[in-house]
Amino acid sequence: MGPRTENGLLKRRVYAQHELAEGDDVASAVFDGLSFAGASLKECKFTACSFEHTDFTGAQLSATLFRRCNLVNARLRGARLFSAGFEDCKLLGVDFAHVEDLTAVSFHGCNLSYSSFRGLNLANADFARCILVEADVALTNLETGSFVDADLSNLEFREARFPQTDLRGATLTGWNLHKHDLKGTILKRWQLENLARELGIVVV
Repeated sequence: MGPRTENGLLKRRVYAQHELAEGDDVASAVFDGLSFAGASLKECKFTACSFEHTDFTGAQLSATLFRRCNLVNARLRGARLFSAGFEDCKLLGVDFAHVEDLTAVSFHGCNLSYSSFRGLNLANADFARCILVEADVALTNLETGSFVDADLSNLEFREARFPQTDLRGATLTGWNLHKHDLKGTILKRWQLENLARELGIVVV
């Protein structure tokens, strides 16, 4: 793959196709536009890497961790992301709706604006501090999920299920209680006041 230190960390930036293997620890590498379709990349760690427009179709990414990575418009159709983690990553425009397995996946501090999770089962999923502006979670099960301090402005959530979903501190700009059922969600008082204001109700 290129020069490694003794602990297996790739030190040199990568600008061309390289073979990756399960468990690799890669930093500051660029894989933009490359294809890892069908590759097995389980339990890898990627730090400050770029995968813009990269093809992960059918890839095995279980328990893989992405930190401060750029995955804008990455293709994940059929990929397995069981227990994968994304921390402070850019995932704008990514379609997760056709991912094979999102069980126990976590997103912390990620930008997921314009991404799609339509129709998925995201029970217990963690989206703390994420930005999901105009993302699509319509028809999605979000039961007991966490969106603490997330930006959910203009989120598309038609017929999404929210029982015991934690929305404390989340930005809910554009949410309309006339159209959506938020029964069972967990909110802070100031959020309820803002939602009431959207309906023309003054809370005193």
